[in-house]
Order: sequence, then C-alpha cells, then structure tokens
Amino acid sequence: MSSVHILQKYKKFTRVSLKKRIFVEKLHTLIYPKNFEEKIGFKAIVELLRQECISTLGEKHVERLSFLTHFDNLQERLKETAEFKRILMLESGFPCSDYIDLSEELKRIHIEGSFISLEKLAELQASYFTLLQIVDYLNALEETIYPRLKYLNSKVSLPPQIPIEIKRILDDLGNIKDNASENLMSIRQKIRRKQGETQKYIRRYLNEAKKEGWVSEDAETTVRNERLVIPMISSHKRKIKGFIHDVSTTGQTVFIEPEEIFNLNNEIMDLLNDERLEIISILKEFSQFIRPHIPVLEQAYQFMGIIDFIRAKAKLALKLNAGIPILHDEPYFQWKDARHPLLFLSLERQNKKIVPLDLRMDKGERILIISGPNAGGKSVCLKTVGLLQYMLQCGLPVPMSEQSEAGIFNDIFVDIGDEQSIENDLSTYSSHLNNMRVLLKNGNEKSLFLADELGSGTEPQVGGAIAEAILEEINHKGCYGVVTTHYTNLKLLAQSTPWQQSQTKPILDTDSSIPLVFSEKKSFVNGAMLFDLKELRPLYILKKGSPGSSFAFEMAKNIGLPSSILSAATEKIGSNHIHFEEQLQQLEVDKKWIEQAQKEWRMADDILADTLDKYNKLKNDLEKNKNEILREAKVQAKQIVQNANAIVERTIREIKEQQAQKEITQQLRASMEKEVNCLTQTAEMPSDSLPNKAKQKIQKPLSLLRKEAQIDFSKIKLGDFVRLHGQKEIAEVVEIKGDLAILAFDFMRLKAPLESLEKIVGHSYQARTNKKSGSIGSILHNINDQKAAFSFRIDLRGTRAVEAEERIQKLLDDAVLYGEKHLEILHGKGNGILRNLCRTCLEKNPAVASFRDQTLELGGSGITVIEMK
Repeated sequence: MSSVHILQKYKKFTRVSLKKRIFVEKLHTLIYPKNFEEKIGFKAIVELLRQECISTLGEKHVERLSFLTHFDNLQERLKETAEFKRILMLESGFPCSDYIDLSEELKRIHIEGSFISLEKLAELQASYFTLLQIVDYLNALEETIYPRLKYLNSKVSLPPQIPIEIKRILDDLGNIKDNASENLMSIRQKIRRKQGETQKYIRRYLNEAKKEGWVSEDAETTVRNERLVIPMISSHKRKIKGFIHDVSTTGQTVFIEPEEIFNLNNEIMDLLNDERLEIISILKEFSQFIRPHIPVLEQAYQFMGIIDFIRAKAKLALKLNAGIPILHDEPYFQWKDARHPLLFLSLERQNKKIVPLDLRMDKGERILIISGPNAGGKSVCLKTVGLLQYMLQCGLPVPMSEQSEAGIFNDIFVDIGDEQSIENDLSTYSSHLNNMRVLLKNGNEKSLFLADELGSGTEPQVGGAIAEAILEEINHKGCYGVVTTHYTNLKLLAQSTPWQQSQTKPILDTDSSIPLVFSEKKSFVNGAMLFDLKELRPLYILKKGSPGSSFAFEMAKNIGLPSSILSAATEKIGSNHIHFEEQLQQLEVDKKWIEQAQKEWRMADDILADTLDKYNKLKNDLEKNKNEILREAKVQAKQIVQNANAIVERTIREIKEQQAQKEITQQLRASMEKEVNCLTQTAEMPSDSLPNKAKQKIQKPLSLLRKEAQIDFSKIKLGDFVRLHGQKEIAEVVEIKGDLAILAFDFMRLKAPLESLEKIVGHSYQARTNKKSGSIGSILHNINDQKAAFSFRIDLRGTRAVEAEERIQKLLDDAVLYGEKHLEILHGKGNGILRNLCRTCLEKNPAVASFRDQTLELGGSGITVIEMK
C-alpha cells in the first residue's frame, strides 16, 4: 500500500477532536476480575510509563489507558508509537522541556472578569514556546515516514500574536516589564525615587548611631513589615525617635523606623499598592485578549499531552526492547522471543539473561495445558501471556520479535493467586470456582482465559475431575486459554485429542509434514516446563507437545529433605511411577540437545559441501586451462614445422635455380639458418609472447609436472609431497597423527591413512608448490581473512566531515577489493550535512553504480544504500 493510501486510511479513523481521540471501548468487553491489572503486573507497567512522562499532561493519558478491541483504532495507536520510536532512534533534538499543564488555569480565566496570575503567565510563555518548537519539529518530518504524527500536528493551530503579546508584557525572567503600560512606568519611577530618598535618610541615621555606639559596628539597615529599619541595641532605643517594628528573639536588638522617614515609607507603600493594582489591570487586559483563543489553546495543550504520552510509550518500548508484532483482527498467537517485561528488567539489573517464550495458538490448538515442576516457570509463562496481550491491546509495544503475529480478544479472564475472603466467606477453592463460573457464563470464541493451578484447593481427585469438566465446557465455547496444572487427568486430556487426515484447510503439524485438522470439540495441547535432572534445576523452557513432570521428589531432595522421608514416599507411590516421569522429562531434555547437535551437524555438512564444490570447480577450471594451452601449443608447433618446411623447400629450389654455385649455396644456407633460428626463438619465447588467450594460463601444464614426479617408497614424513593411490592430485603433509596424515591441497585440507599415500619426489613440482604457497596462497589467505571481517555497513553519526570522508573512501576501496556489491552508510537525518557529504563522495567515485535512500521501514533518508559496479 502506498504512503498516500496509508495516510488517507489513517485520517479516516482519526477524524475526531484531540479531546475525544482516546476513548474507552466498553461495549461487549469484560476484563475480570476487578484487580486484573494488579494480578498480571500491569500496574507496574503503568508506573514505568508514568515515569517516562515529562508532565502531568502525559500522566493524565496514562491514567486513561484502556483495553482496545477495535482493530483500526488499536493499529493506529501502535503505529503512532512506532513512528515516535523511530524519531528517538534516528532523529535528534526533539523538544523535551517546559511541558506545563495549563488546562485548569485556562478553564478558570474563561470566566469574564477573571485574570491569569503572573506565575501562570510565565508558565504560559515557556510552554507556548515549547508548543511552537514541537509543531515546527513535526512539520519538518517527511510525511511518508511519519504520517500519523504529521496528521496529529496538522490539527494544532497556534495564534502567532499570543507570544508577541506575552513578550511585550514579560521580560526574560518572567517579571512584568516597566513599559508594559505608561502608568506602570510612572509608578515604578516614583517608587525608585522615594526609595532612594529613604535610603539616604536612613543611612544618615545609621552612621550617626554607629558613631554614638547605639548600634554594633557591623550593623546594616534591614526590612521589617516592608519598611526600612535600623537594628539598635535595646538599651539605646530611646536615642532615636521612631517606631519599633520588631524585637530580636533574645530581646537585645530592636528594629526602629526613624520618625522622619515614616512618611516616606508610607508613600512607598501607597505606590507599591498602586503598582500591584496596575499589574492586575495589565493581566486582566491580557486575559481579555486571549479569552477568544482559549478553545484553541486547550486543544494545543491536549496535543502536548498526547505527544508526551506517545513519547513516553516510545521511551518505554526502547527500555524494554519492545516492538510491534503483525496484528490480526481475530484471536491468534504466533509469538517469537516473547519476554516478561518486569522480569526482563529485573534480570538485566543483575546482568542475567531472560529465557524467551515462543508460543503459537490458533483454532487448532486453542488451550495450552502447562505442567512441570514448581518454581519451573509455569506461572511466569502464564502471566507473560496475560500481561503482553493486555499491554498490546492497550496500545503499548511488547517485548517480542517484530516478526511475531498477534490477534485481538474481546475479553480476558484470569484466575491467579489466592482470593480467600473473610468478608464474603469464600475459601481459596470457592474463589477459584467463582472465577470459573464467571468465565463459563461470559466466555466465547473471542475470550482469553488464564488459570493458574486449575482445580487446586480441594481433594485432588475431585478437584481434577471438576477441572476437567470445566475445561471441556470452556473448549466447547471456543475460548482460548493457558492453564497450569499438576493433575495427570488434565495432562491426558490433551493427549486424547482426536485428529484425522484432511484435504481441506490443513494445519501442518510441527513435527511432520502430515496435514492435520483438529476436532471442533478437542483443541487442547500439552506444554512442559523442562527440568535438568543432572543439575536438578529448572530450565525455564516451554516445550509444546508433551506433558511435564512435577519433579516433587527431585525438588525435595535438592532442598535437603531427609532421605528416609523420600524412601517412605517412594514406597507409597511406587518406584515405577517416579522412574517413568524421570525418563519422560529426560527424554525431552535429550531431544532438545539432539536437535541442537543435528542443527550444528547440518551446518558443518553444508560448509563441507560448499568447500568440495569450490574444489571441484577449481579442478575443472585447471583441466580446462591445461587443454586449451596444449591445443594452442600444438597449433603453434604445427605452424613452426610448416614454416621450417617452406624455408627448406625454398632454399633447395633456389640452389637448383642458381646451379649450385658454391658462394650462392653458402649464402642461401646462411639465410636458411637465420630463419630457422628465428623460428626456434619463437617456439621458446616466454608466456608474455603467447597469444592473448594463452597469456592468462599457467606456463606449464600440471600434467607435465606430474610426469616429472617420481614415486618414493621411503617412510612418509612431515613436509613430504604425496598423493592418494590411484589419484593424480598432489598434496603436502602438514601434520601426522598416528596412522593418519593431514594433507594440504591448494584450497582445502583432508585426513587420509598413511598406508593409502604415495610419496612423490619431483623438484619441479615442489618448486612450483613452494612458490605458490609462499606468494599467491598467502595473499589469498590474507584477503579471505580481511573479507570475512569486512562489514558492508558503517555508522557515521557523530563523526566530523574529514573523518567521515576518509571512512567512506575506505569502505568503497575495500568493497572493490573484496568484490562486494551492496553497501550501506548510516548517517542519520539531522541537518543533512553528513548525508550531503556522503552523496558528494559517491558521485565522484567511478566504482559506484548507483545510490539511493533506504526503504521507509528500515530508516528512510537516514541511511544511504549503495550498489557497486
């Protein structure tokens, strides 16, 4: 689908106001129970998301996160986040400061007669500047790469006169300017003049008091009750007429305002009150000015909150190494490398790696029954399914491979943990049954349920039977789900699933190529959490297809339970049962090891086959070259003989015509010898003098060299040249191990028994081999090593122009040397400086066939793709 069609489709499903953009889909949707988010760990995810927000604007959207079931709405929320994630990865300089929530202040000043506070006006100035930066930043992006963010940006309108008016009123520190109005200018001039007079008078009183010793030598004027006062020693307070405004804690100092400056201070107080009233008048005038723009401003701050929220989701995705799977508008699972996000972060802090989960669930296998040891990962697996599915349908990227596929469910039910309630008189088992009752009543083919230890909490035989009946009814309703259990009857429930061969709508079984179709009434599949019996530790790996053992005896032994207790328990349950479960689990572990070993062997076999193909090709080329050289040599020799015969015949004819005179005969003989010598020189001339086709061949055919080789029946030693009995290829012995010798041919090595080898003595061949191995072989070896380390992609981000140009030139030179045809240069977007430098270098280089931008989904104009000639 073209980018234009993508944008049109996006506009179709987002043609709503920014205030109504995020809505809660409650129709035919049930998330059960009420504390669902807390049970699966989603509350912790919400807190992580809140921490990534810059302001309360984004946090409000975090609080409104909702479970979405509309395919197009969910798809757009996810793709918005993917676009912002691309900005964080490939772009730079996105505005991230002064995200201030002024929505409440805008609502308040909407009332006629109200006015904005000076503090909020300063915040409006800072946040409005941020809004302008955001709009300009998004305007500069390419619409084909960021259609959704560009569309959101297009809905924002920022009146240009607002920042101009704010700048007229406020200075850079957020204070009202003196020239905000003529009256304010006059008032402040009077205040400064009166304050100057007051300072002069009080300074005179202070100096006089210091001379008389009424105040301490280091005393200075201070302010009390917004008036300038002198700190005098209490015993001298009567020395100056005035008003006492304050007394120190110890009573040793009194703060006196001299009588003569009392009136001046009163005038200053009146002027300060006039200043305050004038500032209020200015703020009222400004509030009246922006009141018509308040709806537009509210929408702009709503946009800022949405951008903060989307940015927080993208930041969390990077933190969790999360991506967006391929989405289907139906219940479906095809997860690869899925990871529990909270467990991933916890293990990452401990420098440990998480074991990823691969999971597939479709109409053929809808209910997964997981069994295995306690603390083996069953519950974590179950919670991972619930948490990731809920995160995904809340519009959050999930930590799994982006090649994964995921579907949409209308309802999610969980039965995890102990819900025992004293107030409601519910036992643990009663709470489990109540959860199942809600599921049975409301579940359908678009429901997902998660049940941990289904049937536990009561007598095992009865609990297992009820659990089995519940699962059969849930399956009949078409629900999807994951169940953990230790009950054998639930494990056998999946084992008894009927299947039959089918020619229509086949489902390929993972272990064979037989098309299978599952019964509509049975869609269970077993899963086992693997356990290492040798190390007595869980492997946290889910294996589908067979049930797992609980390993109760192994776990008890590992924690140190007395052997007498274990022996008694073994007698009660029977050793056959224990050994059977051990063997069953060990078979699964061994099977996994064998599969890995087979994979490695197949890779080694492919490498060997490829090496043999190369060897045979080189051998065939050599034989072909030898035949061509021999054919050309024969043609040349034939021509030489023909020329020699012609010379002899011509000489004889001339002798006869001259009647065999002695002098003439001698001259003709000398002439014939000269021409014969020329022919001889032609026959012996070096390979450079051969025809063009022959110049490229080796000077001496290998078959001739082999004729010079002689068999030596002495004992074979290291460094000898040998060949296999009945073979022509000659190799060097580079290592001897017992009865085996390692032979080095031109392009490969081979092991062979010593008794199957013939020792070869031939100086010509040895000289040729030594020369080749010392020059061409070593050069080829070095080139192959360098080519193996060659990377077709370089990263220029953060480098200077001179260094970038050198690295580009080296990349192109190495590509020509190693024969690489496809190259990539990652330079980012930014201001386009590195991109332009890259294009200039490529245009000048004659080895470059073409270059272009990378595809949109892989980086767009931030990466240049190069095709070499």
